[in-house]
Amino acid sequence: MPRLRSFEICCIALTGLIGCAPSLPETPKEVTWESPLPPAFDTTPAANSTTPAKGKKEATARSVQQPTPTPRASTFANAAQLNEPFYSNEQLHQNFLSIAMRAEAADDVDSSGNIAVAKWLTPLRYHLEGATPEDAKRVAGLVRRVRELTGIDIEPSFARAPNVRLSFVPFRTRNNAVYRLASEGDLGPAVGNMVARWRDTEREKCLGLISVDPGSGAITKADILIKDELPAIIRDACIVEELVQSLGLMNDDPRARPSIFNDSQEYLDLTSHDEFLLRILYDPRVRPGMTVRQMNPLVQQIIREVRPLPAQVQRRA
Repeated sequence: MPRLRSFEICCIALTGLIGCAPSLPETPKEVTWESPLPPAFDTTPAANSTTPAKGKKEATARSVQQPTPTPRASTFANAAQLNEPFYSNEQLHQNFLSIAMRAEAADDVDSSGNIAVAKWLTPLRYHLEGATPEDAKRVAGLVRRVRELTGIDIEPSFARAPNVRLSFVPFRTRNNAVYRLASEGDLGPAVGNMVARWRDTEREKCLGLISVDPGSGAITKADILIKDELPAIIRDACIVEELVQSLGLMNDDPRARPSIFNDSQEYLDLTSHDEFLLRILYDPRVRPGMTVRQMNPLVQQIIREVRPLPAQVQRRA
């Protein structure tokens, strides 16, 4: 059975604005998921459902805090146009290992808290549900950028069934969206709790889940849920971060800068740093299932090739 991993975006602090959604009716402060099915649909006693049965999907859960943007004329300026701080190749190396090969909470980690590489090997065919024309435009622009950086075969789904679903979910249908996820397989307690928090609290704005084949380590499916009532700037931020994380960059690290994979930094769009992370992950020499020990020298080699720097600045802080 495939493993599930999940990730979220929470509140975003803007200059002069706290980017949290409007208050929603009957929003509980604490949510506990004690079953593979949503609480509203669950008829199994909690005592019999806290531990997944043998053979069910393992869960890897993580939470992503929404970054804080700096004021600028265009919220989503091209990374090359931003005044980015310097980062060394050694920093890029360490950030890749922490963002692509770690998770804040995971069931399939090694003794050092690391996870194996996960990436797509098959073409991605995405489907949008509830998207506005502006949402669709943002997704199409990001898809073009990802395709140019990685060579991934990613297109809208037409004749083929989608393996990436991105849904903008109104409050009234949120429970149905969660039930659909649960009915497709055992989410497990870790991922289930994260899904329930997204459904039942205001803080979690967006939710992403990927399925990873336990044999090959390849990502086989992604589901992204974005609350439909969010302001445009937060919708855009959710689209960018959730789609990129569904490609295999699932963690965040406060040391990663300039990057969207940072709880407290100012970038909402991909930076040059993030573009390098994608290029490293989708280098043909990087295979799903590779460990940190296998990746460590390979990441160094790839960085030297894609970002050659003079020796005197290689390690500058």
